[in-house]
Amino acid sequence: MKKLLPVLVLIGFFVFLACEGKKGDRGPTGPQGEQGPQGEPGPEEIYVYGFVENTGWIMVDVHYAPVIPEVKVNQNVIGMWDFREGSFVFQDSIQISSGSSAQLSIDYVKDTDTLGATASAKVPGVFGIHSPDPTVPFFIPPGSNFTVEWSAADDADFYWIDFHLSYLYLDPFANLKFFSFTRRIFRTTNSITFAATQLFPDDFDQLFDNISGYFYVDAMNGPEIKSGSVGNVTGDGRGYFWCWSYGGYLSIGVQPIGPQPIGPQPPAYSSPPDAGKELSREELIKRRLETLKELDPNYQALK
Repeated sequence: MKKLLPVLVLIGFFVFLACEGKKGDRGPTGPQGEQGPQGEPGPEEIYVYGFVENTGWIMVDVHYAPVIPEVKVNQNVIGMWDFREGSFVFQDSIQISSGSSAQLSIDYVKDTDTLGATASAKVPGVFGIHSPDPTVPFFIPPGSNFTVEWSAADDADFYWIDFHLSYLYLDPFANLKFFSFTRRIFRTTNSITFAATQLFPDDFDQLFDNISGYFYVDAMNGPEIKSGSVGNVTGDGRGYFWCWSYGGYLSIGVQPIGPQPIGPQPPAYSSPPDAGKELSREELIKRRLETLKELDPNYQALK
């Protein structure tokens, strides 16, 4: 057996050489497969929402900028405050007064090019609600229309209305129900009326409890968002830039009629975060901008 071992090893070595052989040249590469579908290209320009309030408070949202842009209002550099949902948010305050112009400029770099967008607006004059009296809460009699009037603001192109009313009521069969009505709209006149049919359901019999009610009005200088509007931002960008003047706040409820119902406490229905108190200007402006984005068909088409 020991004599056969070297012979077997030698035979195995020659078998390995025969199997290994000389490697041939590499064959041709097969055809390349088709390229998969590509994502939608991003917008070629930035999209802007911005405003200057008569208090000097500024907020500018810059969407789709490839890098952090430089934002100025009347040559004042506005600091970046946040980055959210694909937009750079700039926030600051400057000295400005009613009747003054606000010049917005935004510079940014795309690839190797320096691009810029501009817009301008004028700060509307001071104005306010004069009916009903905004210094005390107003309670709407059931089944009645509700009208608010305010003074005219110089240089106002339109007014922005934010109205909400919610309450618990009893129907004719003593069922406890919840009602809510909200309108955020533009207006070019100095008053607005909400019909009783908008404010009270057909089966309203008696108020159970007021939950929340408010009315805000702002005067705005700049383009109104509507079908066919392209905004007032020009150059290498699109969008809207406004100057706003705050016109005041009115606390609203439904007037109780007759003896108040006796029964269990109303359930914990959801109500707006500002129920029973006036929003800060910063909170209100943020809500305004989010609502304006929802109304803007140009912005929605880019999303």
